[in-house]
Amino acid sequence: MSFDEWMTLNRTKVFEDASLLRYVSPFPPKELMNNVSGLQSERDFAAHGTDIYQALTLASSTPLTEYKAILDFGCGCGRLARMFMNHPNKISGCDIDSRHVNWVNENLPFMKAKLSKVTPPIPYLDNEFDAVISISIFTHLNENSQDQFLSELY
Repeated sequence: MSFDEWMTLNRTKVFEDASLLRYVSPFPPKELMNNVSGLQSERDFAAHGTDIYQALTLASSTPLTEYKAILDFGCGCGRLARMFMNHPNKISGCDIDSRHVNWVNENLPFMKAKLSKVTPPIPYLDNEFDAVISISIFTHLNENSQDQFLSELY
């Protein structure tokens, strides 16, 4: 399926034809969607995820499919991670909320998430990833914490 078809399927088609839901990742419970994004609607949650995935695709000089190991730092309950279904390489995530980590691990089989702490280190080895994605995490940190995590991720 082309990139545009994947975006359309995830953004609108699954809401027009419920039989297509089997081709996309499941949606987390409303409580978890609300906790990470303030959203409670699957349609809105899907729109956010597709917007972010599309923006990353356009911003990256390397196609996302060419990265061998991607870390979704602060993965939440998979708003972005859902879009990596059928990605050809390793997708990992970490989050400070065990509810999010548990939901991802139980519902997104293409991704492995780990519980992290509010301070470094993250629960991964040095040089384990060739790409790191972080959506709306650093805005929740003070400057000192930002610097610590940026250093850790580098």
